[in-house]
Amino acid sequence: MNKRALGWTLSSAPAAALLLSAIIPRACLDSLPPCLFRSLTGILCLSCGATRAVWLISRGKLAESLSMNLFVLPGIIFLLYASAALLINGYSGRIILPEVKFGLRFFLFLLAAGLVFMILRNIPFYPFNVLVPAR
Repeated sequence: MNKRALGWTLSSAPAAALLLSAIIPRACLDSLPPCLFRSLTGILCLSCGATRAVWLISRGKLAESLSMNLFVLPGIIFLLYASAALLINGYSGRIILPEVKFGLRFFLFLLAAGLVFMILRNIPFYPFNVLVPAR
């Protein structure tokens, strides 16, 4: 896959999520089914609150979206930067923006960060209960 195609592919996921959530009213969010993992185990998963966070980002409420899920806003910004770097460098034919290398270390880092976040947000004491999605 060439750089331009990979850039368009990477940018389509956050763009589609933001566009779709921009047209969904708040009442639809409240009628979504509960998280299956949380219903079965009682444990907050890594993505609990992500739907509401994306909805808040599409409304321009960035600080409020961080209270729902701390990973969503940085993840969207990261994906948009990575896709912009691939698109700009792919169309210009030279390196204008540094590209992100998606190697094994990167995925292991994301996995470790996600697991640590999931463990910390399930500790019911003060500094950690801030990570629980607000209702």
